[in-house]
Amino acid sequence: MFRQLRPLQVVFDVLVAFGFALVALPAELVTSAAPGTEWVAVVLVLIMAAAVAVRRLSPGLSLGVAWTGALLQMTAERNPGFVDIAIFAVLYVTAAYGSRLVFWAGLASVGVGSAAITIYLFRWGLIGQFSWSDLPSAVAILIAALFALGLAWTSGALVRNVLRGRATRAAQVRAEAETAAEQERTRIARDMHDIVAHSLAVIIAQSDGARYAAAADPAAQSAALGTISTTARSALSDVRLLLTQLRHSQSDGPQPTLADLEQLYAQVRAAGVELRVDVDPAPPGRCPRPWSSRSTASSRRH
Repeated sequence: MFRQLRPLQVVFDVLVAFGFALVALPAELVTSAAPGTEWVAVVLVLIMAAAVAVRRLSPGLSLGVAWTGALLQMTAERNPGFVDIAIFAVLYVTAAYGSRLVFWAGLASVGVGSAAITIYLFRWGLIGQFSWSDLPSAVAILIAALFALGLAWTSGALVRNVLRGRATRAAQVRAEAETAAEQERTRIARDMHDIVAHSLAVIIAQSDGARYAAAADPAAQSAALGTISTTARSALSDVRLLLTQLRHSQSDGPQPTLADLEQLYAQVRAAGVELRVDVDPAPPGRCPRPWSSRSTASSRRH
């Protein structure tokens, strides 16, 4: 029922309604139908000002409040005046920002309101007693009312279509961007799978061959180990390149920290490599920042 508005928009609408009331109240007091009915003018102005104040916050509520003011005006037999300008603003927002129900209620109000204006002007003698000779005048008044009220509602409908078109276009752009990103991630995943699978197949084949040929041909074992090392480095380089491409559109994931260095050193020593590490300068404590090439710690292999 209530739309989401920024505080500045709400303040602006309230100030517009306040200014409208300041201008409409003197005009309505001057055109009071009879002495002692000034309170009707005050109440009418307050009702229409309230409709203007909430027109964008709740178009449906604004339409109901405006109809209440119109019924009060006809009941008090007051002439149309400056305060009726609020009706045009209300019809505009019902078409521009209202829900589907409010949208069609605004269109129905155009027809019903135009007929009510025509009947009211003749029925209460504001123009004169109705006779068949006045039919052309009544038709002219009806057409003029339909044109005026319909113009306000149609303007809002056009704005509604523009806003809906912008929202549709923005949603389409987001969907296209998400589709392109998903396709890129799929391509990178496929390339990574091909690289890792091929490299592991070569490494496994070379390892099995080196194991079987170790006793008969020690040189073959050394060549196989060299091939394994080259293949692993090449695969690691390709994987790093793919991960770099992937991170352009992804947020940083969990990164190794200084606390993970000891586990890395243990894995290297387990492979039979004698390793000694010096850290200079030593960190004062556990470093919360990710371990990267920008880290102040440096490792030297001896």
